[in-house]
Amino acid sequence: MSDKKEEKKKKKKDKDDEPRTVTISSGPILRNPNSDALIVLVQNPTNETQEARVSVVDAGSTAQTELPKRAFIGNERVSDDFRTQFDETGEAILQPPPRPLVVRIPPQQTLRVRTTPVPVGTIRPIEIFFVRVTGSPGLRVSIWGVNQDGVIQVGNAFILPPAND
Repeated sequence: MSDKKEEKKKKKKDKDDEPRTVTISSGPILRNPNSDALIVLVQNPTNETQEARVSVVDAGSTAQTELPKRAFIGNERVSDDFRTQFDETGEAILQPPPRPLVVRIPPQQTLRVRTTPVPVGTIRPIEIFFVRVTGSPGLRVSIWGVNQDGVIQVGNAFILPPAND
């Protein structure tokens, strides 16, 4: 076999051995005004631990701001807490600043992420948001807008198809 063919075959094998990641995106979602919280569920149906990166963004702002999140697997909190502080003008500042959440989900478990579309210290509720989950193929994602009693709101319930290779 020629050196070029062997090199091409080796590159293909190396590429096949690399872990694959996919991104599942909701696209823009118009928030139901009665939704007080957004719940993102990321299910790992496999028999191996999977890493997921969850981003929930205010798509209605020019800055497309990441929203603060709290995450749980079962009853265990798996995300950092955030605190609200106020600057000299009285504007709310979240510490640490919200960022995408990266969590390792055990086999056959579900990550539950909760965020609020009305951030503390703001008057303007978030009207348009989007959710992105990056991880291994096969993760299953659903998004729910719920009211203060936990009732799912019309127009804010989405089950996204699992991403394949």
